[in-house]
Amino acid sequence: MPTTCADSPTLRTSDRLLIFALVAGLFLLPSFANASISSEKVPVRSSVNISSSKINAACLLNLEAPQTLKDLFSKIPLGNILKPLGELEIAKNELEQLLGSLSELVELPSRVIIRRTGEIFPGSLLIEKIRATRLSHAKENGVESIEMDFSRLPKHLVLPAPLDSWDVQAISTNVLGMGLFSVEILCKDGSRIHRIFQTEAWEVVSAAKVVRLLKPKQKISKNDVVEEQVKIRSKFVQPLLRYNDVLGKISALFKSPGTYIREGDIVSESNPGITQENYRENLSHLNDQPENARAPELVIKTGETVEFFVKTGGLSLTVPAKALESGALGESIRLVNLQNHKPLFGKVISEGKVEYVQK
Repeated sequence: MPTTCADSPTLRTSDRLLIFALVAGLFLLPSFANASISSEKVPVRSSVNISSSKINAACLLNLEAPQTLKDLFSKIPLGNILKPLGELEIAKNELEQLLGSLSELVELPSRVIIRRTGEIFPGSLLIEKIRATRLSHAKENGVESIEMDFSRLPKHLVLPAPLDSWDVQAISTNVLGMGLFSVEILCKDGSRIHRIFQTEAWEVVSAAKVVRLLKPKQKISKNDVVEEQVKIRSKFVQPLLRYNDVLGKISALFKSPGTYIREGDIVSESNPGITQENYRENLSHLNDQPENARAPELVIKTGETVEFFVKTGGLSLTVPAKALESGALGESIRLVNLQNHKPLFGKVISEGKVEYVQK
């Protein structure tokens, strides 16, 4: 069987390129036949950076490569890199299969690594900005020192392109408790990233915790209360009195062990407490009842401002609300939202706290 020139083992590279160019001119792309063909193979880059998720073979060529060759390579897909900073590695034999006969025109490395560009945005920048915002807002509302939980914020964000600008805006106005923040990031390629993050803030006070029953008109001593660090998560709840401010004061009402002393629990000019006339009646009424027949202690009173919690999935929101009726632990009461004045309904879960429940 006669040997063709294309099968000859001694056929030079320049001859093969010329033959391919003629074939391309006749059957593939007429303009390719008119392109100047170099006797040397076009080099292919071994490391490539791209900005989009879709990859075609044109990214493997240098800027100096013939435009006609670039056009042919641009029609050959190599794969996808879905995430910024991801990479795709292609071995030489895989490239030869993907390029087909065009692989004869280029000098292929043993492997090619294609990386998608991007940028890491550190979460510490978000924490610093949100911390400063919450501290400033707290001081404006008379709270000098707060502690914060940033565990819901990511350690970093992966941007699709280099950072251009970013900003943080507070969505909620809570001084304490849960707060929502909107983060807007603009990249240099025009892409935008919008995220909403949740943080929690609280004030720590040295509160006075009752350890034995306090009665009206009783002078409070160190035997009646202990000092305990308490996290305050709402500025709208009736303030807890600090331990040192309670000692020596006169109790205005009955206080059970385990509860904390608030401003309304102490006798003052505006809060005389139980008067001498009804003291014996109140005391005998309490003592005459069997233990299991006594009414549960009301931990929330009508007109008191409380924290109203709404939990949905992993998200928890807190709004200030006013109790429209009193309630003990576990009881459901009606309230009104102090921000939009809409009616609410929830279950008392602790002093000054009510959780949303459906009617």
